[in-house]
Amino acid sequence: MQQNATMSYIIALGMLIGVAGWLISVYQHLHHLRTQACRAWLRWVRVTRRRNEQINSFVNVFSGFLPKSDQLPRDLLRLAEDSERHLNHLRHRRPPGINTSFPTVEPTLRRMIDASLRTLEQNERMRNNDQLIELCGQLCLTLRDQEQKAGTYNNSATSYNDALQEPSARFVAPIFGLDCLRILR
Repeated sequence: MQQNATMSYIIALGMLIGVAGWLISVYQHLHHLRTQACRAWLRWVRVTRRRNEQINSFVNVFSGFLPKSDQLPRDLLRLAEDSERHLNHLRHRRPPGINTSFPTVEPTLRRMIDASLRTLEQNERMRNNDQLIELCGQLCLTLRDQEQKAGTYNNSATSYNDALQEPSARFVAPIFGLDCLRILR
């Protein structure tokens, strides 16, 4: 009789260890994917901040070629400030969750930058200004880098979000408070 009770405890302990191992394994996988997404997010934030600084430098020179009444330079500066403000309000430097409101000015700001670049291309005086062309080149490189970082983050966040939909993750994620991440648009 004593031997059956001991065997039952050993079996129960083995099952408990197996379940704990499974939980840890699923959590580690999710944690790894989330960490990759968080790192990609921080790289996107860094390049976006650099882009915002470059907009200020670009507008300082660009606005000198436009009439004082032209709203484009003011709009660019305002949107860059809004972008910076949104980045500063992110809690804990983590990417926003799917249910977190994350108002972004990025699409509007990008359209305004594109309008500025078209204005530069159409204006011979602007095209002949070496300083403006240099600032434009730096800004364009940073925009390309920002797009690449956004793509990397979106891929990482999508992999993480997809992993959260797996049956084992649907059980484990709520235990550890893991939720889906918002994709950048």
